Amino acid sequence: MRNNKSTGKYHTNESLDTTIRYYNTEQYACFKRLHPGDVIFAKMPLSNEMLLEIEESHRSRPFLVARKDRTYVYGYQCSSSLMPWLKSYEYHPYRQSIYHDNKDSYFQFNCYYKIPIDHIERYLTTLYYDDCYEIQRKLLMCENHRQSKVHFKIDVSLRLGDIFIKNGKLYLIYQSDHSNHYAFRTYEIIRNHAQSVEADGFYFGFNFNDRLILKKNEYYSLYYHFNYDQLYQAEAIRKKVKRSTSKEALFKLERG
Repeated sequence: MRNNKSTGKYHTNESLDTTIRYYNTEQYACFKRLHPGDVIFAKMPLSNEMLLEIEESHRSRPFLVARKDRTYVYGYQCSSSLMPWLKSYEYHPYRQSIYHDNKDSYFQFNCYYKIPIDHIERYLTTLYYDDCYEIQRKLLMCENHRQSKVHFKIDVSLRLGDIFIKNGKLYLIYQSDHSNHYAFRTYEIIRNHAQSVEADGFYFGFNFNDRLILKKNEYYSLYYHFNYDQLYQAEAIRKKVKRSTSKEALFKLERG
């Protein structure tokens, strides 16, 4: 292919990739304007053999931009079909009513794609900050489940229902007030039982005697987030254990 005024080229700087790529001025102009949180329409950066396994109309799709360097965009694919095995922190909705797309879809964080300039087709939209914030929280959870991710440069804070890591231990924030979070110890177990909570295929047990109080501006690595129902179950178990412990103490006192 000839290189002229309407076409650019670059050589990738990775030792295993010696491809010389060509892109036009529209693609390069779009690339230069991109920032984390933008959504683009792009051809999937897969080999020709892998592309043949994908329906032709789906070989180009929306991607969420998480980061970019001189020659690539790093991002997550958007699909209207949600993979059933994904955990709740591995996807985020892309609402038709909010972003004026033709259907509801999902950004999926189980893997990220390295998209070259010549695969970019057009800019679609920019996500609102609230969506970027929630996605950042989910990507940080992915990292703590041994999934290497690229993510936004957004500072997040802990909230009610969060499970975080401190000194190698997991703690669940079960209560908050205007200045503090209150947390007790939780841990993963192999099987579910009467005093555990199931979430995304994980089973969490609790040690209610190991508790923490932390300021709301303190941050520890985010591991998981309990929804309202899961938090309600954990709190019900805590109250049941507390009642049982009080009865045992009273029984021992009466016998003494």
